[in-house]
Amino acid sequence: MKLTFSRLSVALLLAMGAGSAEAADLLISEYIEASVGNNKALELYNGTGTPVNLSGYKLELYANGRPEANGPTSTISLPDIELPNGGTYVVCNTSAIPPATNAEIPATSCQQLSGSITHNGDDAWVLRRTDNTVVDSFGQVGVDPGTGWGTGGTSTVDRTLRRKSSVCSGDTSISDAFDPATEWDGFDDRTYAGLGTHSATCAGGPILISINDVALAEGNAGTTIFTFTVGLSAPAGAGGVTFDIATADGTATAGSDYIASSLTGQTIPAGSSTYSFTVTVNGETAVEGNEGFLVNISNVVGATVGDASGLGTILNDDAAAAAIHDIQGNGSESPFDGTAVTTSGIVTAKRSNGFFMQSPDASVDADSMTSEAVFVFTGTAPAFNIGDLVQVTGTVDEFAGSGGVYNMPSTQLQPSSMVVSSTGNPLPAAVEITAAMLGASSLPDVLEHLEGMRVTVASGKIVAQSPGNTNEDSVTSSDLNGEFEIVVAGVQRPLREAGISIFDPYPAAPTIPLFDANQERLKVYPLVVPSGGTPRVDAGGTVSNLAGVLTYFGSNFAESAWELLYDADAPPTIVPGTAQAVSDPTSDDVTIAGFNMLRLFDDIANGSGPTLSTLNFDKRVTKAAAVICDWLKTPDILGAVEVENLNALSTLANKLNSTCASEPTYVAYLQEGNDVGGIDVGFLVNTRAAGAVSRVQVVEIEQHGKTTTWSEPGGDTSLLNDRPPLRLKALVTLDDGRNYPITAIVVHQRSLNGNDATGSSGDRVRAKRAKQAEFLAQLVDDLQTANPDEKIVLVGDFNAFEVNDGYVDAMGITTGNPAPASEVVFWADSPLSPANGGIPLIMGNELIADPEQRYSYIFGNISQSLDHAVVNEALAMDPGVAEVLVDHARVNADFRHGHFAEFDPPYTSENPPLRTSDHDPVRISIRLAQILNADLSVTASAESTQIGSGDTAVFHVDVANAGPSSADPASLSIMFDGLVTPVVEMPSGWTCAAATQDALAHTTTVDCTASEFASSAADRFTVSVASTGTPVLRMTATVASSTGDPNSANNQATAQVLAGQAADLGVNWSGEQAQPGLAKATLTLRNDGPDAASGAVANFRLTLPRGVFFSNIVPPAGWGCKRVITLTAFRCTTSRSIPAGSSSAFQFVALGFSSGTSSNAYVLEATISSETTDPDLSDNAQTVSFP
Repeated sequence: MKLTFSRLSVALLLAMGAGSAEAADLLISEYIEASVGNNKALELYNGTGTPVNLSGYKLELYANGRPEANGPTSTISLPDIELPNGGTYVVCNTSAIPPATNAEIPATSCQQLSGSITHNGDDAWVLRRTDNTVVDSFGQVGVDPGTGWGTGGTSTVDRTLRRKSSVCSGDTSISDAFDPATEWDGFDDRTYAGLGTHSATCAGGPILISINDVALAEGNAGTTIFTFTVGLSAPAGAGGVTFDIATADGTATAGSDYIASSLTGQTIPAGSSTYSFTVTVNGETAVEGNEGFLVNISNVVGATVGDASGLGTILNDDAAAAAIHDIQGNGSESPFDGTAVTTSGIVTAKRSNGFFMQSPDASVDADSMTSEAVFVFTGTAPAFNIGDLVQVTGTVDEFAGSGGVYNMPSTQLQPSSMVVSSTGNPLPAAVEITAAMLGASSLPDVLEHLEGMRVTVASGKIVAQSPGNTNEDSVTSSDLNGEFEIVVAGVQRPLREAGISIFDPYPAAPTIPLFDANQERLKVYPLVVPSGGTPRVDAGGTVSNLAGVLTYFGSNFAESAWELLYDADAPPTIVPGTAQAVSDPTSDDVTIAGFNMLRLFDDIANGSGPTLSTLNFDKRVTKAAAVICDWLKTPDILGAVEVENLNALSTLANKLNSTCASEPTYVAYLQEGNDVGGIDVGFLVNTRAAGAVSRVQVVEIEQHGKTTTWSEPGGDTSLLNDRPPLRLKALVTLDDGRNYPITAIVVHQRSLNGNDATGSSGDRVRAKRAKQAEFLAQLVDDLQTANPDEKIVLVGDFNAFEVNDGYVDAMGITTGNPAPASEVVFWADSPLSPANGGIPLIMGNELIADPEQRYSYIFGNISQSLDHAVVNEALAMDPGVAEVLVDHARVNADFRHGHFAEFDPPYTSENPPLRTSDHDPVRISIRLAQILNADLSVTASAESTQIGSGDTAVFHVDVANAGPSSADPASLSIMFDGLVTPVVEMPSGWTCAAATQDALAHTTTVDCTASEFASSAADRFTVSVASTGTPVLRMTATVASSTGDPNSANNQATAQVLAGQAADLGVNWSGEQAQPGLAKATLTLRNDGPDAASGAVANFRLTLPRGVFFSNIVPPAGWGCKRVITLTAFRCTTSRSIPAGSSSAFQFVALGFSSGTSSNAYVLEATISSETTDPDLSDNAQTVSFP
């Protein structure tokens, strides 16, 4: 509640014992855990004998037996104020004070409100200094007692407990057994009287003197007496206690508002402990806010000053007539705050502690930024009926509720009188909230103009489930009453954005970005909780037909947002979300997953964590196996997080191998780390058969950084990696024989607990998170440096967003993209940053196509990613990889806590294994490029084998694809031996470029392409070429594709056409004989046409064995032969033309005494040529060797 004049009020009436010892430090002096609503509080007491600054302390909650090693469930920082000796400081749940539903603790009893005061009877509290020294504790950290500790009157369940006055020191052993009856007195459930005061016989030191506060209405006339009490913490000793006392102006002015008074030498006699001082306040009728003055004590003798100032608050009781829209104003706070007004409106909705009223439609103003409704806080259920027109006189109050400086206060009326003017009035028309009103950049005041008014939502998406509790150690869970959250249809599901939340109290620099806490969210909650409780809702579904009134609310477990309060008798239609598996892997996929198993401990008592019963262990393993089998689709490699040991992981592997329909053969790998809570990381590797080898062959497995230490900001040295990264190098073989080498690293980094804390504790958390990220980045950098082609995947729970959280950009450091130093509280560089010569990694969220699916966890009703799949460039850019995909199995984060303890196998799509963990598993699919084969072929032909000079030759090129794949793209090159001008008639689907000529090579080429040449396709090209004097037109056609071709031998073909005279001559040896003293052979010369050959020449070269003394070539008729150069070379000529189709014979003869052995053989070479063009020179020469 915001007052015009306020200060911290501390009760200091303490029972003292002379000569007793002082308390060593602060104590937890009172504990309230009421059975109704969120009426929960903790009281701290200073009995040290001197003032204590609270900023050096913090409160830590350890819920449900959470071990100290895992860090606190939540932390409450205390403010920078002095708590005097003998003083108390009370921290209450945000919803414990009016006007919150079922709130019962007086607001004046609470000095601090916190959404983290959420303890149940089985939760422990620790009071620490900010250097982490334990000062006191309540409960036993690391142990879940079930319902609570203690029995009867000192049970921690539904009771008020107060520290015995004889207790002078805190319980600093936080893990020892806790019996509240030892140090605590018990009081009935919902006992709040006495909260804010504590008596202790160990307070020591001198008697304390203090003065109380007084708040009264001023009255319209005359005067009102304000009586202040000066009190001692113990009866005055001999000589009494003397002091001076006097009034002082605050916002109230002496003379006009009150009568100033001052007295000196006032005495509290020996044996007495109180003194009364009165101040006269003047009544008036001016409409104004509350005002205040002080009563100060000074010059104290005989006592030590505790609280030297009493606050007198003059409550204004004069009212001005004002319409509701004027009271609301067009800003975030009322211009009438603290002022008494009279207004009227129609009752539109009722709660257990007040009602909403709204102006009739005919009375609205023209300002669209002013609300026409207001909440009237009555403290109890109102007696009015819906439709009553009520006139209310009361004081306007802005109730801030929970949240930080950006939290929206709710405008309320604190009534002094209420009168029904009429009944049965029609309700004002409701305003529909649409997607256009709410967007990604919405701030808390986005719907301020509709505060308290009747609204509707036609339909929406559920983005946060209803609340609950899970105790993984006892394998129990429950759902709680509370809101669920939606976004209006058409609004994208909001995700965690960069920056420090606007509701975080951390004093961040202005350059650090702020996260708006997704103010497009709408909370949904009934006006009055029905007997059956609030709806139990899973996220991912839809809601429709939602109608109610609008308010702003911050709960004790979720970020603040606007809340739609509906009538439980007319609830909306809710369709809960359903489980969604990852997509089926293809035959080309290598799959790697990461799964936080939520403290999976086994049934063997051999570690620091809990020991499950054999039945509970089997339940958890069976359920987790179902997730991996059917919802993660049995990945090749699974990085397991939060598993106790190799036995627990091996048991899970065996369960999968024996129950999963896809028949995997998982082998578990795990190496113990440093986590004092007993959780580790490991791998499940699917070694099923893939042909003759295992699907996954493990090449190497290594834990990194188990003994690595780091220097803490305070100077201490400690182990860096609680759960050291585990690296697996493997070869994955697909069923078709293809294989892919992969390096997988499973990660579990330090939690976010304490990341937002101030002081040295927060500095240490942020520095450690940064150092772990640096270590991981360095590991990857070393691997990439050693082998730039190494394919690396990181999976697991990084406990960090993909965006900079404003405190330390852990994922930016990990991936090589750290945020600028000006945008974080703690900055660290990255070895993978390009500026440092590194190669950054690629976040898996970038590989999820649907932005609404980029989350793995919901905290504070904010969807966010903590579980990532990260890849390096060598993998992402690998030409052998077609694409890389990331998805999540939606079986955990969206679903209520109550599902955790539901065990009902077999699990099916109709009975899914929900909430095995609070994290959704992440999977990365590396889709290898398919092996595509297109057997292309080409044939070439000519319509005529010969044309006359100047005529046109017509060629045909036939291309075909025998498959099995399409050739994408295909190309055809048509080349002529000569500088010609071809004309190409191309088939449909092909494009041919203009012919290009190469004068140096004396060729002409036409290139044709088709973007797709389907399997079984066949096309014909027709090419026309005019003769240009070249005797032979020879065309070579070559077909090709980037798609593989298993048979390239048929990818080229040649055809030719003769232009003018041509004679195809050829020679052939036959009849070789070698006898003692005689050798002979016949050379046949032929003309295959088409024309006669003129000017023919035949050349012979003879290699003769030793002993031959005579050799000769005997030509046919019309030929003459002469020896040339040597006696064994002959040149034969003829003046006759050789007719087409004719043949003639040359005879070789040799005389001598050759042995005719293979080393002493006859070698006869013959070559034929003519002046007439020969279109085929391949048969114009032949060599024969014999015998």
